Amino acid sequence: MQPIEFLKQWLQVLKNKYFYLAVILIAAFPYIYERLSIRIDMTHDVCLPYTIWITDINFNPNKQNYIMFMPKKDKYTAKAKYLFKMIACKPGQRLEVKGLNYYCDGKYISQAKKYDMSGSGKLNQFIYNGIIPQDNYFAIGTHPYAYDSKYFGFVNVRQIERGAYPVY
Repeated sequence: MQPIEFLKQWLQVLKNKYFYLAVILIAAFPYIYERLSIRIDMTHDVCLPYTIWITDINFNPNKQNYIMFMPKKDKYTAKAKYLFKMIACKPGQRLEVKGLNYYCDGKYISQAKKYDMSGSGKLNQFIYNGIIPQDNYFAIGTHPYAYDSKYFGFVNVRQIERGAYPVY
């Protein structure tokens, strides 16, 4: 094909209103997708055994055991836009810390580590003994080295973007 013919064909495309509609739709897709009430999300985090989730913007702690939330930024969460974690203890329940072990209403839920997975970073343990305040959740991962509420504390309801259901 000659360069002149190629340019003529592209001029025809640029004159077509459907071309501009397609450009607008492609550009707007991320904005629209972020605001869908129910959607499919993925994570590459090894803290939970699931990678594909159905997430719902209407978080209901009585129906959903997992949350997608914006973490407080520190050296372990600096690159993460969102984290997925399992709710281990809810508002009104009693959280207890005995040594490195965490209990919710007397039931064992997890154990903290003194050092991160690389063994080089000392982890600050979140210590709280008492009733979890309203609008706060103690959220954990199932991996032994999951970076979760054992280190960064409660997840406030204002941080929660979506409730999550694991798919795969």
